[in-house]
Amino acid sequence: MLNSVWIIAITWLAVIFILSLPIADCAAQDDYYNLIDDTFADYRKDVRPVTDDTNATEVSISFYLLSIVDLDEKNQVLTTSVTIQLEWIDEWLVWSPSSYGGIQHLRYPQDMLWLPDVIVANSVESQTQLGYKESPCMIDYEGRVEWKPSEILETSCDMDVTYYPFDEQKCSIILSTWMSPYTEIDLLFDADVADVVLNRYSPSGTWELVSTDLQSIPDEDELSRVQYNFRLRRLSTFYVLNIIVPILLLSMTASSVFILPAESGEKIGMSMTVLLAFAVYLTIISENMPQTSLQVSILSVYLAILLGICGLSVFMSVFVLHLHHSPHEQPVGTKTTNLTRKLRKVLCTGHKHYSSRKDDAENTDGSSGIQIKKTRSLLDPLE
Repeated sequence: MLNSVWIIAITWLAVIFILSLPIADCAAQDDYYNLIDDTFADYRKDVRPVTDDTNATEVSISFYLLSIVDLDEKNQVLTTSVTIQLEWIDEWLVWSPSSYGGIQHLRYPQDMLWLPDVIVANSVESQTQLGYKESPCMIDYEGRVEWKPSEILETSCDMDVTYYPFDEQKCSIILSTWMSPYTEIDLLFDADVADVVLNRYSPSGTWELVSTDLQSIPDEDELSRVQYNFRLRRLSTFYVLNIIVPILLLSMTASSVFILPAESGEKIGMSMTVLLAFAVYLTIISENMPQTSLQVSILSVYLAILLGICGLSVFMSVFVLHLHHSPHEQPVGTKTTNLTRKLRKVLCTGHKHYSSRKDDAENTDGSSGIQIKKTRSLLDPLE
């Protein structure tokens, strides 16, 4: 009997303790409906949400670089995948969480809210609103709105291809208000983020991101502007293997044309093949270069010089073959002789060297009875 009394007493004490606990607020579906109806009943998205129109709306910006999609050297266009986070205070979107089941945050489509008219100032595409209509914005009970549109941006980038393919490029993305002056919308960098955010960055296979920085641009036309700068270095392994090494091998091949004997009949064919190969490489490089005369690639200049040298080697091969196949009785001209002797002096080939040609010989050999005529050739020793 005593045990039963104790069990009943303990049970009642447990029930009283549970009933005395505070009931936690739990938002129901009706609370969200009431919050949206009350908050957006008189809301106008086409009017800047401030109670005092003399106060500027401060927009805090954080820039997330996701990847470098492409850098078009010819058109000088940088394509990037980014997320831009913008935060501001909407003084008309303020409520008391206790009146709506403890709701502190609300997601709402960007198309239904006032948004700052922020655009990419150096975009090469037509200017449009960032994000898309169904993109949600996060609103807290104090009126702070967080908007994070993701975009594929195509922006202009002045290229310097002087040291292509070992070049570095400096590109930038400029965010600006479209029509609102800085007295109405003031673009600011997020105080908690001192640089471009790279925690979700995916490296490119063509460009290495060397460094980033940000700066405020002095107000132009009373517009507020911020600029994000990127320093990119080209990954040159692909270009070394597919362009630099073949060009060096071709340049060595071009000089071997003069080693090839005239009797082989391939001097002209080899010279023309190397000449066309240089022309093809020069065309490939020119197609990837900007059509400008402000900067010229050193590699293009080098190829143009090699192309000229190969053209000269074709002319010299033709001249050598012309002399080789000319009649043996035809005397060599004075100008040709003097030019050859000067070249021999320059090239230090003035040692004794005699040419014996069967058809040039007409002197009588006592043992065989063959007449051999000794004629002077261009390669005879200098007097």
